[in-house]
Amino acid sequence: MIHTVLIGGPATPDTVKGLTSLLADFPPSVRLVVWLNEFFGPIVNAQGRPFEEMPAYTDNKDRIFALVRLPMVSEEASSDLRDMIAQRLIFDQALAHENTSILRVQKSRLFKFKEAVWPAIERVI
Repeated sequence: MIHTVLIGGPATPDTVKGLTSLLADFPPSVRLVVWLNEFFGPIVNAQGRPFEEMPAYTDNKDRIFALVRLPMVSEEASSDLRDMIAQRLIFDQALAHENTSILRVQKSRLFKFKEAVWPAIERVI
């Protein structure tokens, strides 16, 4: 199993090329988990089609084990995630009632992010 990241916005074409290279370089028995990181914008082609309608996906979906979409987040939520990572915390630690290093409003944003992405992440762990 290989995990690879597609980045939204201007980096989309290059990261899709990277995915197609991985698909070409590894045998069909190798499955991929594709992380769709929309932090810098949506993952769309020049015609505005989403990844799920691009040939990189439609021609290879039998080799793609799962898609994990990381949605665009507000600057505040992005900062909260960076703080959590800098403190080397996992979500459960960051959201714990006794954790006073993260403010209640930050915990709320972290909780919303976790709830949005956790179901997809659970499928691949």
